[in-house]
Amino acid sequence: MILDGFIDVSQSLKCGVYALVSQGQVVYVGKSKCMLVRIYSHRNAKRKSGSLPSWFPVKGIAFDEIHIQPCHPDAIDELENRMINLYKPKFNTLLKTEAKINNPFNLNVGGIRLTVPCGTHPTVPQITRRI
Repeated sequence: MILDGFIDVSQSLKCGVYALVSQGQVVYVGKSKCMLVRIYSHRNAKRKSGSLPSWFPVKGIAFDEIHIQPCHPDAIDELENRMINLYKPKFNTLLKTEAKINNPFNLNVGGIRLTVPCGTHPTVPQITRRI
């Protein structure tokens, strides 16, 4: 169906890879099972402070264009990696890290606060942060 004066954005409801562009430069490439929802969360994080974990290196991404490429879920990782390698967006390099998290962290479970050690004992596995 074609509606006069409207743009069909139905493809953004599907699985695929998206690129966020600011001032003509790709600043972030991501993947999602529903791109519209994920893109909205990037925009929403930009406006709300405290909506993301404190360790998250980017609080929101400013962008003025969105480009999407729907694809099958089996091809999504390969397509995202190709796009990241092609455009080398500045925010993707900040998010992907192999750095070890060695500081203990607090976890609330059923109203009980637990302190979880990381890397303080040989039997405790290191936690690697990957986003």
